[in-house]
Amino acid sequence: MNHSARLINLQERSSGKRYSSFGWMSGPTVLLVTHDLRESAYLANRIIVMSSRPGRVIEDKQVSFCTPPQCGNDVRASFCRSDAQLENFDRRRSSCKRQRAGYQMMAIFKRRFLSMIVILGFFALWEFACLVFHISDIVLPRPSQSVVELWERWPAIAPHVVQTLYTTMIGFALGTVLGVLGGVLIGSSRLAYDTAYPLLIGFNAIPKVAIVPFWFCGSGSVLYPRYYLRCRSQCFRSL
Repeated sequence: MNHSARLINLQERSSGKRYSSFGWMSGPTVLLVTHDLRESAYLANRIIVMSSRPGRVIEDKQVSFCTPPQCGNDVRASFCRSDAQLENFDRRRSSCKRQRAGYQMMAIFKRRFLSMIVILGFFALWEFACLVFHISDIVLPRPSQSVVELWERWPAIAPHVVQTLYTTMIGFALGTVLGVLGGVLIGSSRLAYDTAYPLLIGFNAIPKVAIVPFWFCGSGSVLYPRYYLRCRSQCFRSL
C-alpha cells in the first residue's frame, strides 16, 4: 500500500476524541474491536455485539445520533448514559454465555452417558455370548462370575491389592521426582542435554524383562523390581 497508516493508541483517554474526529472527518470505514460497550457507543455509528466460542452476532444496533462534526460530542455522550440500551446488550451477551455453558454441560453429560451405555453393553454382550455359545469358564469366565469370585475371595485378595497399591505409589513418586529434576537439568544446560539424551534413548530401548531378573537376583526381594518398573515408566513420562 502506498498511503501511510495513522495509528491511534486507544488506551489513552484523549485518543477517543482524536479517533472520533479523524474517523468522521476523513470518511473511511473503521472497524474497532473493544470489550467496552460505552466506548463503542461513543465512537461508533453501528454496534455489533458478538458472543464468544463460537463467535456469532447476537445484536446489531445502529446508533441514531448525529455525528460529532455536526452536533458535537454531547449528543453521543448522552448515548453512553443511556444505560437501558447498554444493559440490554449486556443481558443478551450474558444470556448467550449461560446458554453456551448449558449446552457444553449437556454435551459433556450426553457423551459420558453414551460412553457408560457402550461399556455396559459390552459387558452385557460378553455375558450373553458366554451363555449362548456355552463357553467354558476356564477359557472365558462371564463378568458376573468374576464379580462373584472377587466378592467371595476379597479377604485373600485384599493384602495383595494393598501391596500393589503402595509399591505403585512409591514408584510413581520416585519417578516423578527424578523425571522433574532430570528435565530441569537437561533443559538448563546444552551439555547436559547432549550427554543425557543419547543415554536415555539407549536405556529406554533395553527391554524391562531383561533388567528385572538382575534386580531380583541382586536384591533378593520382589519389591525392588516393582519399584524399578513403576519408577522407570513415570520417570520417562515426566521427562
